[in-house]
Amino acid sequence: MSRREAVVLASILHCVSLSCDPGNKAPGAGGAGAGAATSLGSYSASQTSSSSASAASGTGAQGGSPDNPCGLETPPSVPAGWVSWTDYGCSCPFWIPGSADALPAPLSWTACSADAESMDCRELVIDWPTDGLPTPDGQLWYPRFTTDSLGAPMLSFRRIGSGAGTEPFFDAVIGYADGPLTFVLRHTGMPGEGCSIITNSFREGRLAIEVTGDGTTSVTTDSLRDALIWAEVGELVPKLAPIVNDDQVTWQWAAGSQRWLNGRGFSAVAYAVFSTDFAEQEDIWPDPADPDQLPAGIFSFIVKDTVFFEVGNLQMFGVMVHDDANGVRPLLRYFGDTWQAAGNLGSDGKDMVWTYGWGKEPGDQAYPSRDIMTAPYTTDATAINATRLRSDPNPGLGTSQFAVGHGFAGHSGAGAGTVIIVRLADGVSWTLSAPATPSKWKWLDVIGFTEDEVFLHVSKPAWTIARVKLASLGSGTPPD
Repeated sequence: MSRREAVVLASILHCVSLSCDPGNKAPGAGGAGAGAATSLGSYSASQTSSSSASAASGTGAQGGSPDNPCGLETPPSVPAGWVSWTDYGCSCPFWIPGSADALPAPLSWTACSADAESMDCRELVIDWPTDGLPTPDGQLWYPRFTTDSLGAPMLSFRRIGSGAGTEPFFDAVIGYADGPLTFVLRHTGMPGEGCSIITNSFREGRLAIEVTGDGTTSVTTDSLRDALIWAEVGELVPKLAPIVNDDQVTWQWAAGSQRWLNGRGFSAVAYAVFSTDFAEQEDIWPDPADPDQLPAGIFSFIVKDTVFFEVGNLQMFGVMVHDDANGVRPLLRYFGDTWQAAGNLGSDGKDMVWTYGWGKEPGDQAYPSRDIMTAPYTTDATAINATRLRSDPNPGLGTSQFAVGHGFAGHSGAGAGTVIIVRLADGVSWTLSAPATPSKWKWLDVIGFTEDEVFLHVSKPAWTIARVKLASLGSGTPPD
């Protein structure tokens, strides 16, 4: 048994021994008002709302009852053993497994349908009902990757399904790559109607789910309501953050074990940091003291209590950092300089990887020269010890965040259907391109690494997840 297989087995056994039940906490977990540990025993969980789940009648309850306060009828696309979750409101109900026994089957994998040449490639099996969808392979959106407290790989994503003759459903899912699912939140209804969910961020044991709409409008965007629903790894029942937004600006969320980051806008233009229990809020961007007055970019992430986010426009671009001790400050910035910039930053808390663009003339938008850079993790701009790995074929800054882990990094490449993977120790790289033979397969992006695999978002043309053994990629291309 390999070390990774041992870690995965230990993680699954630990989860199973606790039944992955929301009421079954790890030893030493705090009581009411305390930071309660999740059933995986590593990340803290704060009870920010009185989350509740209720059994709904399969024949259509009239009015409310203690067990079914919204008087809901269970839709045909909701499996037996699931219950309603109505913290967001009766007009926008969700459905969750009533126990760990009611969770769907574990993720499973099969050989990639693409012409993967000599690669050891497997793709996620689409095993949920899809025969009622226009694309029979189903759809898998917003895939995220992290590891649990023991290092086992975990995935989150939003999946779309529909059985024959039933309305579509949308699931926010958390599961082990090589083991059971641990969380599913289902909303039923036609796409874009009533309300919808997007899995925003999955880091350090937490999944941030953005919910938009109030369930009363025919088009989700006609409603001004949106909020954060979040899930802890190992807990079946989600939580609703005590912040519900009713203005015309959509909120996006980044998750971390010690902080939340809220970006306001379809492409985030303002950021606020929240404490883990949402009791404290600090608006960190825009910053009146910033000499360039750059708007916030799309990409952000959290490492423990530290927030990283991008700022920029077509002229300048850079990366900022925030923590309680030092506030907001530049990490990778070139103030007033349109010739050079930095972006696409990603980190696993050990290494940082980003794109350094340079050589842009006044009036131009693209950086003609771009390098992939790495440095040991730091939050101090003066302590960055950067190393150039190789040129970056991706033409953009702030367009494709690096996934980083186990001494590797990767993101989308030079063109559609292409990704690049680079080894941090020596800059050796591998480019995965769409197969030369007629195929609809495309590599979309890199989402994470284990010590021996890379996980990727792919299209065939329905979107799903693939995993490739790093050792099967060959000797690679030396740095240029």
